[in-house]
Amino acid sequence: MYKNKRVFITGHTGIKGSWLTVLLLEMGAVVKGYSNDVRFHYGLLGLNHESVIADLLDRDRLSKEICSFEPDIIFHLAAQALVSVGYDKPCGTFETNSLGTLNLLESCRINSFSGPIVCITTDKVYLNKEQSIGYKESDTLWGNDPYSASKVCAEQIIDSYRKFYLRNLSSARAGNIICGGEDSKDRILTDLVKSYTSGETLILRRPDAIRPFQHVLDCVYGYSYLGHCMFGNIGVAGNWNFGSSDCVSVLDFVTEFSKYMPISYEVVKSDMEETNLLYLDTEKTSTLLNYSPLYDIKRAIKNTCEWYNEYYTNNRVITLEQIRDYLSERGEV
Repeated sequence: MYKNKRVFITGHTGIKGSWLTVLLLEMGAVVKGYSNDVRFHYGLLGLNHESVIADLLDRDRLSKEICSFEPDIIFHLAAQALVSVGYDKPCGTFETNSLGTLNLLESCRINSFSGPIVCITTDKVYLNKEQSIGYKESDTLWGNDPYSASKVCAEQIIDSYRKFYLRNLSSARAGNIICGGEDSKDRILTDLVKSYTSGETLILRRPDAIRPFQHVLDCVYGYSYLGHCMFGNIGVAGNWNFGSSDCVSVLDFVTEFSKYMPISYEVVKSDMEETNLLYLDTEKTSTLLNYSPLYDIKRAIKNTCEWYNEYYTNNRVITLEQIRDYLSERGEV
């Protein structure tokens, strides 16, 4: 799909961005990344590609980097991605997620970029009614907390630019991803790995909360597949859900994880406002794009634990091996 394609990625050093970067490089793409820092997983990989460390809010620099690279397609992943940080740093969250998206799209408009643009948002942009049915792309958007609200703002910016300036523009909404290399605070996976390696008791804030966990490869391959479908076909541009059909409770997730990396846990009530039920309806993606996840939740957890066990036991990073296995199952190699 991407052999010799020139791909510009914002947020390429984040957890999703780093896995997407390796995936695209393995598929033969020429990748240029733009991020504000280097994160744990990306730093382990030792990748040989063009990487720019700069601020997303520096529109002149961003525009210059896009113009000089002359990309075929752009993936926008750069974001402040944590609900908890949104509470602590609301201004920075709105700046990065809303104005950052605006800067990216305005840079594309200024440079007369006409190729596919895939902007990554979140499943938390929907007006949450605590319902047991999945949210569709046409459902009402709403965000109460700063993180969710900033992503809804980004969605509004995306819709406006698609209508008036950049016709080949999509947003991709996904839920909780799991994979090797995650190190963000207040992520259940990060807390699980820390508990396992330190022997400390894990604190569970909301064990009954339902989340659409999925392996990162099902997520980023979905983004790449959406981008592929957009080449030469602006009719594909729009809003798309990428999620797992396996929505499980946090407690069930922890229980399955403990089969491979045993931990102890304690439930402590949290005062932080979070949704309890969250499902995505992926029928549109499945029907119109003919795309569905490859891994169920058990395999996603198993693959994730294999990554960490290899890293902590043998000091070996198996990201590329897992990507090659995944692409083989997808029939891409």
